This record gives sequence, C-alpha cells and structure tokens, in this order.
Amino acid sequence: MGRHRPGTLDWLWQHWTGTVPGFDSTADREAGKDAMRDPARLRAALGLYRQNFPIATFGTDAWEMGKLLAGLPTQPTLYLHGGEDILKFLAA
Repeated sequence: MGRHRPGTLDWLWQHWTGTVPGFDSTADREAGKDAMRDPARLRAALGLYRQNFPIATFGTDAWEMGKLLAGLPTQPTLYLHGGEDILKFLAA
C-alpha cells in the first residue's frame, strides 16, 4: 500500500468493524489491500477521509465537517445496521 505501513488497513478494519465471532476477515482484508496497491486507487480510497478529517483542523473550531456533524439531522432519517453489528459491543 505505497508508503503506508502494511498493517494500516488491518488496523482500520479492526477499528471500524471490530470482530465478529466465527467470521474470518482475512480474505476480505487481503482483497482490500490488493485493490489499493495502485497508488491512484489508494489516493481515491483515502481522499475522502483526508478531505473531511484534515490534520490541520480536525477537532478544532475551524474544522468544517465538525459543524455539520455536531447537530442532529433536520430531515427524517432511517438508521439500518446488520443483525450481528451489535456483537462487537456486547463482547467488550
């Protein structure tokens, strides 16, 4: 994955998804790494995060996305999650 540390995707995967008992994510993580070996694909995959969570302003009053995320949605919102998504929280 370019100049990034080899374990970065594994760390992100664990951070965002946790672990589901009985599910081996190795093949999915390897497919993700293979898909981002091309530098252009890696830039595209990370660009959204770099744009919305810039190091210079993230967590400060100047962070534009923070202002948007601080309030509740003003329109009806449907929240969906998978039947096993809660397992990572129950296991903690």
